[in-house]
Amino acid sequence: MSPGAPGRLAARIAEVASTAPERLAVVSPRASVGYAELLRRARRTADDWRAESPAPRRHLVAGCAVETAVAVVAAAIADVGLLLLDAQGRPGEHKRVRSIFRTAPPTGAAGLGLTSSGVDGPPKCVERPWSAVASNAAAFASALGLGEGEVVLCTTPPHHSYAVCGGIVGSLMAGATCVGAARRTGPAALAAALDRHRVDVLLSVPLLYQWYAGGLAVARPPRLCLSAGSPFLPDQRAAWERGVGWPVGEHFGTSEHGMLTVDAEGRADGVGRALAGVGLAVAPGARWWWRPPAPRAGCSGPTARRRHWPARAGPATSAGWTPTAGCGCSGGRAE
Repeated sequence: MSPGAPGRLAARIAEVASTAPERLAVVSPRASVGYAELLRRARRTADDWRAESPAPRRHLVAGCAVETAVAVVAAAIADVGLLLLDAQGRPGEHKRVRSIFRTAPPTGAAGLGLTSSGVDGPPKCVERPWSAVASNAAAFASALGLGEGEVVLCTTPPHHSYAVCGGIVGSLMAGATCVGAARRTGPAALAAALDRHRVDVLLSVPLLYQWYAGGLAVARPPRLCLSAGSPFLPDQRAAWERGVGWPVGEHFGTSEHGMLTVDAEGRADGVGRALAGVGLAVAPGARWWWRPPAPRAGCSGPTARRRHWPARAGPATSAGWTPTAGCGCSGGRAE
């Protein structure tokens, strides 16, 4: 199967299920599902959806990582659009977004629907084709060095791109396990989950890292912590380093375009390198907020910096560029 084929996600799950059927695919606070069972449930759901002619576009109030994973895989198999809604969102907002999503995309390429905060405009509903979701998630997992059987824990609710594309789909593409934490998981509960699930990669956000900076008593720390959603500010990082001390790298992405950069080295000076399939460049006439540092030896490729404006980002094969609104570029890394 070609890397961009619509069935790539299901094919990868089937590959893992054939050799490790009982390996946990996704875990939530109240449920879990192995690779073989995830595939069975998703195929059954996809068959039910296909039986309706024409197959309608679907939506899910995404409060459970396991149910979200089943719906995402099913929608990818059936090649129908699936909109994920915030479980704590208001009914009126759900109705508004569903009305926007009800119309099929002009390209005809069904995919994952997400609500965007609008980094390049007002808040809106965006849809990314399933082939792009799978390819980008695989690139994200590769950048993390995620291996089969490893465990990723994400503290972000599953209707967010970071959680569903990076956490759930990224883990599935790597043959790993994704653990979805409960909302507002506190430091003691997080530490217990890290040890209970033997977590290798922690995906969280700056405000939660600041909360956890009081200390996380664990027997086995994750090999990598990643922060996304907003810049990891110097005072937040300093508090984390004093209280916990594990390296934290940053990640930059958008609902519209998926994961764009990853700093898997925890270098504390930017948001990392562009993922495979992503191009980054300084827009002509860019206004710098701070003068960029000189490129480091050994670095190659484009670099994005959160403190610079504007930058452009997009698939390396796309004809156009899109402002990131949160990054600029220079040198050899995304920063």
